Amino acid sequence: MSKTANNIIIWILSILIVIPANAQQELAESARDKEYKVKAAFVYNFMKFVEWEGLKDDKGFQERKDVILAVVGSNPFGNKLDSLKSKKIKDKAITIKYYSYSDLDDNEKQKEIMECHTVFACTAATADYALLQKLLDKKCILSIGDDRKFISAGGIIGFDIDNGKVCFDVNNNSAKESDIKINTKILKLARKVIKDK
Repeated sequence: MSKTANNIIIWILSILIVIPANAQQELAESARDKEYKVKAAFVYNFMKFVEWEGLKDDKGFQERKDVILAVVGSNPFGNKLDSLKSKKIKDKAITIKYYSYSDLDDNEKQKEIMECHTVFACTAATADYALLQKLLDKKCILSIGDDRKFISAGGIIGFDIDNGKVCFDVNNNSAKESDIKINTKILKLARKVIKDK
């Protein structure tokens, strides 16, 4: 076989190897896109079907024109949460703010986060979750984590992937301690609900 024929075969084989690798990457990105579209929809419904009981008598909360969602960590949603800005929660617009875990060391940023109504904790090291939970502990803030270990650190809702589908667990004890009342519609959809007997 000539050197030119060899080069052509090598070139064809390299294309055949590269195309499936690229296709796999696109499929993975597509699956991730779908995952976070579903999670964005869940986040909206979680906010829609909870009551911030601890804020019911708070005149400042009643007079607010918006409900604030904070995303803490490396944002996995891209622009998928932007669709929430056109929706309402109890006749209030949704404002979205983004923070990093390093912001938890900044007193001003801490105050901002504690003024939010919902906090979405992006996947993080256990120490970061613990630091965030210490900040949110027993505050009337709906806390949602991007993986199931979040609720064992004291979070209220933790996402997981089960058999390729997005699911979530609820720590109803943490919700009660935070003066958050979760609608039974959400509790019925949860894979697991942790609650006192």
